[in-house]
Amino acid sequence: MISKTAKLLRGLAHYFSRKSINGKLTLLTVTSSGVTLLVACLAFVSNDITVIRDSKVMQLTALGEVLASNSTAALSFDRSQAAEELLASLQNRPMVEYACILDNNGKLFAQYISDSQAHRPQLEVADRELGHQFTDDGHLEVILPIVEGGDVLGKICLYESLADLTAQLTRYAAIVAIVIVLSLLVAMLFSFRLQRAISAPILELATTAKRISTEGDYSVRVPRRSDDEIGVLYEQFNLMLEQIQHGEQSLHEARDKLEIRVMERTTQLEELHKQLLETARRAGMAEVATSVLHNVGNILNSVNVSADLIRERLRKSEVTDLNRALAILDDHKNDLATFVTENQKGKHLAPYLIAAGRTLQSERDNLFDLSKSLMENITHMKSIVAMQQSYTQVSGLTETLSMGELIDDVIEMHASSLQKYGIKLVRQYDDIPEVTIDKHRLVQILINLLKNAKESLMEKLGGDATLTIRLQKNGQDHMRIVVEDNGMGIHKEHLDKIFTYGFTTKEAGHGYGLHSCANLVGEMGGSLSRHSDGPNEGATFIIDLPIITADTTVISSQ
Repeated sequence: MISKTAKLLRGLAHYFSRKSINGKLTLLTVTSSGVTLLVACLAFVSNDITVIRDSKVMQLTALGEVLASNSTAALSFDRSQAAEELLASLQNRPMVEYACILDNNGKLFAQYISDSQAHRPQLEVADRELGHQFTDDGHLEVILPIVEGGDVLGKICLYESLADLTAQLTRYAAIVAIVIVLSLLVAMLFSFRLQRAISAPILELATTAKRISTEGDYSVRVPRRSDDEIGVLYEQFNLMLEQIQHGEQSLHEARDKLEIRVMERTTQLEELHKQLLETARRAGMAEVATSVLHNVGNILNSVNVSADLIRERLRKSEVTDLNRALAILDDHKNDLATFVTENQKGKHLAPYLIAAGRTLQSERDNLFDLSKSLMENITHMKSIVAMQQSYTQVSGLTETLSMGELIDDVIEMHASSLQKYGIKLVRQYDDIPEVTIDKHRLVQILINLLKNAKESLMEKLGGDATLTIRLQKNGQDHMRIVVEDNGMGIHKEHLDKIFTYGFTTKEAGHGYGLHSCANLVGEMGGSLSRHSDGPNEGATFIIDLPIITADTTVISSQ
């Protein structure tokens, strides 16, 4: 019930708020007048009902006392016929529907039932208290004692209908409704005329405000027509317009100055943007160079190991002993046959030469393998340096190339360090046609992402360190490069700040790498996103780029 009432009040408030000021004033006048009249009429009607009820109680009680006094003889001499004839006189009072006389034992002595109530069952009144009451079925019941000489001979009960009171209430309700309707009509007529003294100035003020809002002319003023609160409102409104007019002039002046400063700032920002792009390009080139130097350093370690092995094998070579044996042979070249067959040392010389030959053959093969590995490492260094030179040219130029091959080239720059730290590499490439793209920017982005993934895997202790790189189609006109690792992961509070300039979690970090990557991807018409379930849960970086071939135009992922 309370919720329905609250809903009704909200509905009325909404309806009232949408009414015009004339409608609101009329509604207030009519409502207040109607409520006042209704309260007054209800008060008068309630008073009349109370008076009428009291009057009926008095009348029926007086009638009952008269009948009780006249029925004493009938009760004393047990003449029920006389008592019924006495009650039959109630036919002159049509509102009395039932009456009865009970003897001192509570037994029915005589009764009267009107013709309209002949079908009603007999009322049980023997146990009822003396006095009067208004019943729920619209009747007045009066029960009085029958007394003679101080002795109670019995009691009399009268049962009267209140239909006349109900009819009276109906008439009152009709009269009240008519009076309220007529009064509301009169109040409405008066309010239409009287409300103009209030609504007209306010409507004029509203019209002026709307005109100012539409035309933007703050020089308009509203003439003051009275000295009441509305007149004060007009004066304050004009004062406000004057202040706004002065403020608008100051605002125009400030805006002109601001436009000049904005143009200056814009020029400075454009210059800073150019510097930032150049810094990004150089930072990307430095990142590539750092990666190349790191890999070249790893390869040089292998070269040094191979060179040390060659030097050690040469130092321990059997060539020295072989030269001594050959010198002995040279000393006995004139009697070589006798020396080899008869001399004790000469007999051991032939087996030694055979063994030395085999040893030298083994040393030759070993040195050949070491020199081959050395040459392969040197060739690898040359290819990495050449690759770095090809990818550190001026960016901004697009080329048509294979995405799989470009990603493989970037991986190759990190291959030795990945192998060194035992990081498992997984490649998953979809079949994507050759695309036209700024490879220099993309290489800078991939090198940065792979370096971060490798460092994250290096920091995580234990477990199977895995770096996964996927090349996927994303719809008909986009591709996706996914760099995923199972390393240290990213804290949730860092996810939203990870592309912000200057933000870093590394002790020696500068907070520029991922910010630069996000900017470069955006300049290529794509987007860079990240995901991590938290610390030690790994991280995933996703590059989303449009697929641009020689036959298509740029389709931005934004």
